[in-house]
Amino acid sequence: MIAYVKRNIKGIIVGVLILVSLWGMVFFHHLTEVSSLAIYASYFLVFQALFILSITYVVVAIVIRLLKRYGANIIGFVRQNVKGIVVGVFIFISLWGMLVFKRILEFNPSNTYEFYFFTFQMLFILTMTYLVLSWIFRLWKQYRQLKNDKTDAELALLKSKMDPHFFFNTLNNLYGLAVEKSESTPEVILKLSDIMRYTIYEGEKENVTIADEITYLEQYIEIHRIRYQKTVTISFDKTLDHYNYTIPPLLLVILVENGFKHGIETLVDDAFMHIKLTIKANKFSFIVTNNFDTVTAENSGIGLKNLKKRLQLLYPKRHELILSSKQNQFVAQLNMKLK
Repeated sequence: MIAYVKRNIKGIIVGVLILVSLWGMVFFHHLTEVSSLAIYASYFLVFQALFILSITYVVVAIVIRLLKRYGANIIGFVRQNVKGIVVGVFIFISLWGMLVFKRILEFNPSNTYEFYFFTFQMLFILTMTYLVLSWIFRLWKQYRQLKNDKTDAELALLKSKMDPHFFFNTLNNLYGLAVEKSESTPEVILKLSDIMRYTIYEGEKENVTIADEITYLEQYIEIHRIRYQKTVTISFDKTLDHYNYTIPPLLLVILVENGFKHGIETLVDDAFMHIKLTIKANKFSFIVTNNFDTVTAENSGIGLKNLKKRLQLLYPKRHELILSSKQNQFVAQLNMKLK
């Protein structure tokens, strides 16, 4: 027994520290809920810091052990992904700092703590901005590389993914929500992350399931709904005989994006968009109806032109894109014969 303790003394000490820190966090978290004394919140943070340091020690020890066994492979991986690792660490630290100082501010409002919260908040916004800009730059490099030897449809797909207007507006609104300490902030972050992941990874595939495309559209619509500071009516009706159909990725979002950009964003109030998707026996119909300001709005842009080129190459003689405008309503209808 004594020999075992001697061999594993470090591990035993770390285990005890983790248990003590967990107990302290639970105990003082309970006290902060029943009492408004700031000292309990401070003790909670002390035990929280002890827990983080203990876990960090464990992680570092594991990393060192892995380096000894697989050193060359791990070092090569780190070198190839150092920027991503650093960005991930910054996001984790900024989120942790925001949560910690938001908790402190609930019990002890102070300009100093407000400044710390704002600092971590700015770190998070800047890191996310760097992430988006890096992603856009990578897409631009891909576009330049593909320009001379890829088809117009592939170029159009790449261009359709490059929508900094949407991401920058969302980041701007995200900053406003964070400043206001809105409960919607985590939801927006998660939805934006899912949209970026789908755009980058699923967007490279030849086809995706209609179920995945619908989920992407719903998240895209929901982010727009959250970021607008006005009343907007949006409906999305779906009628499908099953969800196993496949279509090219990011094909439908162009029509929805067109409705937001050239329709809803031109109106001060009473804006609406009605979306209807119907698939029966391989017959596909997607209709987007939106109103717009007849004075300032343009009903089409490069997105619709690229969509027409993609459809000509992907569904030759098997599609129909109908664009119509009457008074202050614009209707885009896409009919296709699926394989």
